[in-house]
Amino acid sequence: MLPLTSKYGRPGNAKLRSCFLTLILTSLALAAHSTLRSHTVADSLTLPPDQSQTENQNTSSATSQRPMLLSLDTSPLFGLPGVADVNQAGDYAFLGNGGTAIFVRPSGGSIRRSLQTGDPVPGVPNSRTDLIGSPRLNSTGKLAFIPQLITSNGLSQAAILVDDGGNLQKIITAADIAPGTGGLIYGRNIALGGFNNSGDIAFTAPLTPLGSLAAVPAQTTLFISPNGGPAVRIAGPGDVAPGTGGTLTGIALAQGSYSLNNAGEVIFRAQIVGGSGGFGLFVGSTGGVRKVVANGDPIPGGGTFSFPTSAPSSFFNNAGQVAFTNGTFFIHSVGTGIVKAVATGDGAPVAIGGTLTLTSFANFSDGGVIVFTANVTGGSTSGGLFRFVPGTGVETVAVVNQAAPGAGSATFSAFAAISINQTGRVSFRGTLTGGAIQRGIYQQSASGNPANVALEGQPTTAPGGGSILLVNATFSKTLDDGRTYFGTDIFNGQADYAEYLGSPALVAPLMNTGENLPAGSRLTLRNFSTQTAGDFLAYNAQQAGGKYSVIQQNSVTNALTTVGMAGDIAPGTGGAKFRASGGFYVNSVGSVVFNGLTIGGTQFLASGVFVWTPVGGVAKLVHFGDIDPNSGAPFTSASIGSLGPSPINDSNQVAFRGTVLNKVGIYVGTAGGAIQRIVQNGDPAPGGGTFNTFSSTLGLNQSGQVAFQATTTGGPGQNSGLFVHTPGGGLAKLAVSGDAAPGGGTFFSFPTTFSFNDSGEVAFIATLNGATAGAFVGAGGSPTQLLARDGTASPAGGTFVMTSSSADILINNQHDVVFRSTLTGGGTDSGYFLRRGAAGQLQVVMHQGQPAPGTPGVFTTIQGSLNTFQGEFFALGPTGEVAMTTTFQGVAGPTLGVFRYRTDNLLEKIIARGDVVPDTAGGILLASSQV
Repeated sequence: MLPLTSKYGRPGNAKLRSCFLTLILTSLALAAHSTLRSHTVADSLTLPPDQSQTENQNTSSATSQRPMLLSLDTSPLFGLPGVADVNQAGDYAFLGNGGTAIFVRPSGGSIRRSLQTGDPVPGVPNSRTDLIGSPRLNSTGKLAFIPQLITSNGLSQAAILVDDGGNLQKIITAADIAPGTGGLIYGRNIALGGFNNSGDIAFTAPLTPLGSLAAVPAQTTLFISPNGGPAVRIAGPGDVAPGTGGTLTGIALAQGSYSLNNAGEVIFRAQIVGGSGGFGLFVGSTGGVRKVVANGDPIPGGGTFSFPTSAPSSFFNNAGQVAFTNGTFFIHSVGTGIVKAVATGDGAPVAIGGTLTLTSFANFSDGGVIVFTANVTGGSTSGGLFRFVPGTGVETVAVVNQAAPGAGSATFSAFAAISINQTGRVSFRGTLTGGAIQRGIYQQSASGNPANVALEGQPTTAPGGGSILLVNATFSKTLDDGRTYFGTDIFNGQADYAEYLGSPALVAPLMNTGENLPAGSRLTLRNFSTQTAGDFLAYNAQQAGGKYSVIQQNSVTNALTTVGMAGDIAPGTGGAKFRASGGFYVNSVGSVVFNGLTIGGTQFLASGVFVWTPVGGVAKLVHFGDIDPNSGAPFTSASIGSLGPSPINDSNQVAFRGTVLNKVGIYVGTAGGAIQRIVQNGDPAPGGGTFNTFSSTLGLNQSGQVAFQATTTGGPGQNSGLFVHTPGGGLAKLAVSGDAAPGGGTFFSFPTTFSFNDSGEVAFIATLNGATAGAFVGAGGSPTQLLARDGTASPAGGTFVMTSSSADILINNQHDVVFRSTLTGGGTDSGYFLRRGAAGQLQVVMHQGQPAPGTPGVFTTIQGSLNTFQGEFFALGPTGEVAMTTTFQGVAGPTLGVFRYRTDNLLEKIIARGDVVPDTAGGILLASSQV
């Protein structure tokens, strides 16, 4: 039910035993093979050993020896698809839900799976597939894509694979030596630039030294693998930037996975060092690199192009032409150079009259036709969708207030999801007004009127009925045979989403979320993060490519309960079904709160907050359209955060952010009980001014106190602060911009995420005036305490540098605080630090360069948060233990491991990639996540 995972439970309640269990669960996501029954409890799974893996018995005695029982209730149906592609023959490929599988549907055939999470990657010994991306079909039905992968030595990699009708071929991997680079390897962050009809593959790679897979963006280099053969270096940093007098750097694909044309040319953008400077567009092939346009080039008709900070937006066609814009649309052709196509101020077609103001650069055909939107001044319409045809000029596709065919009295009002084929036929989603139908998918060619392909409210052709809902139809692709590919939500049907390929005469579904996954779908427990509190965990489970379930687990008994899954009826919504969620949290009594995106019922697409309890099951807390008892007006939005302290306490009270009468407020309520508004924008703020905005991160402790970050207006400083509301005591500020900071100076800005305990203390890292930062602990009505700040001495040597560490801090209920910081001026560059109790001295937990226990290596740089939420790579237990996921220098390079700092100040290894996981019949840990 809930595809986006969220942050950890309150550190004061989380147990490190739960942390380790979650790490095991994540490893099982890459090893378990099972097809589970829908809405029934599956049989317990015994996981077979993977004979292709080499075992490493170096695991800590601290690991659990209890059996893991995987009796999970997951749906056998497809979840919402990811990126997809359709070729001219109508073959179709798409990513499964969450990027956990990739599927192919040959034209007129059935869906088959190409690869899924946990599969070995062909040509890479001792490997397992992680997430999959970048599907690209060519005209012969071959499929190229990029799987992320992990090897048994613990290295994270990527590869480019080609599926030739069920046979997978490895093109390159991140660890391969890149040609023409002096022995560098490609590196993990490979980007697919296209797969053409000749089988050529274009890609960029960051390039890294042998033995490391860390990206080095400054070395990003462009390659082409002709017809799947050995790769050829096309362009890289330091190469001559033709026609500019400078050299290239900062190379990037100009059109993502569509940058390569059928002539074997790839378009890219780059910064120019020296010469004309700025940025430019270039086209490369195995025959060399040519310039399209660069900063300082002459503009046809006078002046020069100015691209000082980025290259222009562009499209590339199979004739080698490039359409680009600097506010005016231009076309570059080999031999002809740059010519102006359309500019603001040009005349609209004669039948309309007036002049054009360009508003969007929508697409470009192989025939050199540009399709675009523009406002019209002085004509018979206010704007429309137009087509520029070389040699002919601007033609009308559809205009505002034009009658929308098939939609009764409705007229066009806006245009989106625009595509064009090589004959100039245009497909688009039209927004309609003045009638019962609000949206439609249309085609138009030559001078004819648009013809409707699909209209909102029409019955869907997907199994299980329902009607088409086009509010989120954000793409189309027009094939050369006149068919249009598009996606649509389904209202009140068995499926809630489908993708189609059709024409005005016939629309056929390519996939829908009411279909069963192919046999052999693997259970995956891959989670961005996992929630913990007390003895309980909450995490996502799914069959690869399928709908999500949320699972609650008791880490003492190992009992597993399915909280819900996508497709379940959402209570209190008139029969709507759950579709997705942006976050969930568990409390210490096992209740789970989550955001629920719903479809159907009394609303088309809506959202709300729901609570599952072990006794009562799922109940609605608040949903779109519910009446706010504080104002008598309906909620137009309501949500909990997804990356912050827990918004649910053990009394099942929930803090959430809601919008009523266009005012955002913070509320506390229980499912089926009273909802109280704590504060809303416009209310007076402690410390001066009035509240303006509130972050989505809310902390709720066992006393019912709510902590939040907000901006204010009309008060002192830079209008930012941290606040706490106490039941019966009202609002209090912890600190606001301009307040004096311990150690000198004043506070400047505050993070939207923080750590909150049951005593009402907030641990946070804030920015100070003068571009410095520090780690602090504050409570309403008490002086703020300083833990460390830029320039103060570190117990690991050197001094703290905390400016970029705004999320890396946690506090528990016995006032222990742990944080991560960069260091300078000593023998180490980073570390974790701990203060035990309210009056303890700061001590080192671990630091870069320190020997990593249980391994032959030393810790590499201690990484800070990548996604700006507390404890992304570390956890703090209720008694002061600290668990960390970090890398050490292993035999084969940087290796990820999990370590624990105990209350007796002993640091020990728990497990590392490549270690055998206990109770998994020989399974080897390949991936892990902190909780």
